[in-house]
Amino acid sequence: HSVRGLQTHPDNIDQVIDTFKVGVLPESEMIDGFRSASLFVDRATGRVAGATVWASRQALDDSREKADQIR
Repeated sequence: HSVRGLQTHPDNIDQVIDTFKVGVLPESEMIDGFRSASLFVDRATGRVAGATVWASRQALDDSREKADQIR
């Protein structure tokens, strides 16, 4: 698995969620070895964390270049 976080203004949370749903998630689903993703948000503080699950450590390692492009 992999976890990433960011901080945004609380007013931007809906935009972050939409970007995750229509951009990040569909692109991630096309990477070999991808299994699932979750987005955790704290609307009060604007803190956001995303977590992904991969078929194997090798799949995670192999995904890094493509995942960096998606981010």
